[in-house]
Amino acid sequence: MDWFIENVIFSSKDLLRGRKRVKILFICMNPLAFNSSGTMRNIGFIKGTLELGHIVDTITLEADDNSIHFDDSSQIKLNIANQYIIKQNYIYRKFRSKKKKEDSQITGRKESLKKNSLRETINKLLKEIFLFDLQIINIKNVKLIRKYDLVVSSSDPKSSHILAEHIIKKNHLKCPWYQYWGDPMQADITNTGNSQLKMYRQKRAEARILKKAARVIYTSPLTLQQQKELYPDSADKMIYVTQACVKQEQKSVFTHNRHTTIGYFGDYLKQTRDITALISSIDMFESLQLIIAGVGDVHSDNPNITFYPRLSYEKLDRLEQNVDILVGICNKRGGQIPAKFYYMAGTQKPIILIVDGEHTEYLESYFNRYNRYIVCRNTPKQISDAIQVAIKQIQEETKYCLPKEFLPVYVAKKILSKEGTNNG
Repeated sequence: MDWFIENVIFSSKDLLRGRKRVKILFICMNPLAFNSSGTMRNIGFIKGTLELGHIVDTITLEADDNSIHFDDSSQIKLNIANQYIIKQNYIYRKFRSKKKKEDSQITGRKESLKKNSLRETINKLLKEIFLFDLQIINIKNVKLIRKYDLVVSSSDPKSSHILAEHIIKKNHLKCPWYQYWGDPMQADITNTGNSQLKMYRQKRAEARILKKAARVIYTSPLTLQQQKELYPDSADKMIYVTQACVKQEQKSVFTHNRHTTIGYFGDYLKQTRDITALISSIDMFESLQLIIAGVGDVHSDNPNITFYPRLSYEKLDRLEQNVDILVGICNKRGGQIPAKFYYMAGTQKPIILIVDGEHTEYLESYFNRYNRYIVCRNTPKQISDAIQVAIKQIQEETKYCLPKEFLPVYVAKKILSKEGTNNG
């Protein structure tokens, strides 16, 4: 397959000379109007690919404006040539979480709670049955109107790769297939409740789908090494590439807040991420404000801490602009790196990255290499010290540069190049 890839993927210099542009089919089971880190990663890759001069068509699921994840405020104008839309299966639509509607009647609320409880019970059952995800029931053929030089499927959801396999087979495509993985399948940190039988079936299914790829791209060097060990037969075609920072507007450090305000925008479930040390560190300051937005199961009665649920891109962006310091927290286990770490780098604000879990030392070294973050361990003392450093950077009007590795065009070039990045 290498000979074919070499003849398809051109350098930016080739493109400037007017040579053939590469026609790429990008496949994902989530619409681009979907509030998730995976969507931002997809947009970053597509944006970078278009900047290189290539042609991109997309196949995605139709957007559902009643879904709790629907969010077209994050849309960035992309010059996508053709967009194929897959209609949602009736059963899938029925059991997806919907936006909450205001209901002043208690009976209405009780009925809504019953429906949500039933939906959660059925979803748990379906997750045990389906190896990939419920979206797999939406898979259907799409009759393509052109041939392609390359197919790229992107997860999550992981059924995106099954859809790509289906599309390639039904349309008799003979081009390379690149798989872009957000989280791995069998080694996903959210798999804690799965039975041993399902874990075994997942590993077999993942091995099968990986073997079909010409290239497999991961977003963390730790995940890359882990996957190479799990699937040695596919190890040679696995690479790692950083995620792209799509939002690169430069924001002023000075928010004119009466008190220094810190923002943590992300989920904080105890199972995967520990936010307690950050909350405790706020008690060490007299006039420090902390804003938390996301899904979590930790709370505090500290009047200087404000909690919000998961917000739309537009509302989150507004909150982000009005804080002085941004904070990210690593997962407690696993090798995945939260996508938000890359997106935050495009702002003119100090960023505190709290490393934690089984790979603390490696992550500390990894993020320090970019000279963009204030990196600390997940203890109240280290976090409070990092906050002091951030406050000093604000006072000194420190200017921040986005690492070149986070540029969409850099990420796209690494993914499409013959060499890629085969180690961390």
